[in-house]
Amino acid sequence: MARSRVGPRWMLSLAVAFCCILTACNGGDPRPGVSLLVKTTTNPYFVAMEQAARAEAAKDGVRLTVAAGTQDGDTQNQINEIYTAIARGDKGILVTSNGNAINAALRQARDSGIYVSAVDTP
Repeated sequence: MARSRVGPRWMLSLAVAFCCILTACNGGDPRPGVSLLVKTTTNPYFVAMEQAARAEAAKDGVRLTVAAGTQDGDTQNQINEIYTAIARGDKGILVTSNGNAINAALRQARDSGIYVSAVDTP
């Protein structure tokens, strides 16, 4: 059997493609990213929290992503958003947890170097 050789041009092409994929994750936005994960977007308390976070993010030059479950207790949506924040390269996650089911995803985010803080939740 003939062995294939991976040449430097192929490796360079792969590296360029990988960089393009990573850049596409945040749309080429150079600002640091932070995700705010609230329980719902219908509760006035979380609506006010989102508005305040958006105002502060704009003032501080932060790319803010806000996500919520479809209802209070929707842990799967929060888990999905945590993994999205990791893939996007966010620097921080602020979360109003819908339950302990998200803890493993949060540990993975911390292990990836993301600052994680519980907001309004012990």
